[in-house]
Amino acid sequence: MKKVLIIFVLALCVTGCGCKRKNKDNYPKLPDTVNYDISKKQTVDGIVFDNIVVIKNENGMTHFRANITNSNKSNYSIKSVHVTFKNKKGKEITTLVPYIETKLKPNEVKRITATTAEDLSKAVKVTFDIKN
Repeated sequence: MKKVLIIFVLALCVTGCGCKRKNKDNYPKLPDTVNYDISKKQTVDGIVFDNIVVIKNENGMTHFRANITNSNKSNYSIKSVHVTFKNKKGKEITTLVPYIETKLKPNEVKRITATTAEDLSKAVKVTFDIKN
């Protein structure tokens, strides 16, 4: 009887008591994220684009966001930024145009965002074209 009890306890320990842990690290499940290569920091005319994130949600919509920082020594006026996504062959997938219309002070940071139904999972490059 003692041997049976010991075998039973060992079996429970080895199998984890039959419990199934859905998320063993307790981290939230993140949505599908598009290619990480497009998230590299870029500078255009003294405006730094960083913290670039492109996320596709469960409804199929793709959300883009980035921080822009004025690294110039004077104010910088921006009306909009054309954000162009390209595939590995260099062909344009789409261009998003987040409306900004702002004057950035030196070292000031703003966030730009845009949403599209376009699938950006094949995007490997993003370029920024500032419109003043």
